[in-house]
Amino acid sequence: MNWLQLLPPLIMILVLYFAFTYLVAESYHDYLRRPYRKMSRMFFKFTLVTLVTITLYITVLWLRIFLQVISIMIMTSPYSIIIVGMVLILLSIMLLGIRRLTKCSKVERRRVGNLELVVCVNGPVNAWFNGRDIVIGDKLLEILSPVELEAVYYHEEGHKKFRYMTLIYASIIALWWLLMIFAFVIDLLWRLGLFKVSGDLVLILVGYSIPIGWFIVLTIMLRMWFGEHEADLYGARKAGSQYLMSALIKHYIYGFLDESGVLWEKTGFNVGLNTLKASSIVQEPSMREIFVMLIKGSMLSFAIPLDVLRKRMPQTHPPLSLRLYMLSHIP
Repeated sequence: MNWLQLLPPLIMILVLYFAFTYLVAESYHDYLRRPYRKMSRMFFKFTLVTLVTITLYITVLWLRIFLQVISIMIMTSPYSIIIVGMVLILLSIMLLGIRRLTKCSKVERRRVGNLELVVCVNGPVNAWFNGRDIVIGDKLLEILSPVELEAVYYHEEGHKKFRYMTLIYASIIALWWLLMIFAFVIDLLWRLGLFKVSGDLVLILVGYSIPIGWFIVLTIMLRMWFGEHEADLYGARKAGSQYLMSALIKHYIYGFLDESGVLWEKTGFNVGLNTLKASSIVQEPSMREIFVMLIKGSMLSFAIPLDVLRKRMPQTHPPLSLRLYMLSHIP
């Protein structure tokens, strides 16, 4: 077998990837425009379930080949210890990179209005649900008005039913990235003649790794985006969509400045927003724009599943423009 013989099934996988991305983009677009319409939600959920099913099927086929090659290599090659060592090294690097920017000099419980908060002192311009408490970075606390803080609080409360999903999804992507790297290492060792296995299996293993990885990341990314949108809807119902929108805009602006090393706290810099006009600033995304976002998001997240320099998983949240657009369409 050679690469030409691999092309037909490889092309089929790519066609499925683009076709399902388009289908999901269409249902996602409808979901954004009519978030409370039952049929829109059901259609989006159905396309996600279908995508998950297809992804599981092709992933299981690939994993069978992967395990078959690994077992042969371990039984026939004295160099298998090299692979084990590389697994441990890469896994250690990933575990270090998976740490999120949630370092606090200390944490303290505070009561702000009617809200019971855990405040992260000297933490990021962010808020998160840690599985038990809703944590607010003290920098974010400084820039939000009381009603905006309430909207953020309820958004994080809406994450409770998805509390473990982000970690699980991030682990799946990291694991697949490891397997893909080892597939290419296996190919290299096989070409160097360090162990003997059918060339057909190695070519399939390497040739199908990346497009199947796109499938996996697309599926996980959309499930995480859906969870984020649902938390937005929950927060909007509890506190008002316009206040959550203004809080998201402030989080984006101040978070960008903070990551860029701009000491905005010392300059007196302040972003003033008219919450009543927040819904009028959002432009409707086209189907084509959403389709391109999903393609780029899944490909880039798979290429760099762990953004080690920024210590966070990319594409875990939908773009700000899509979140604002959905919130602006809440009746």
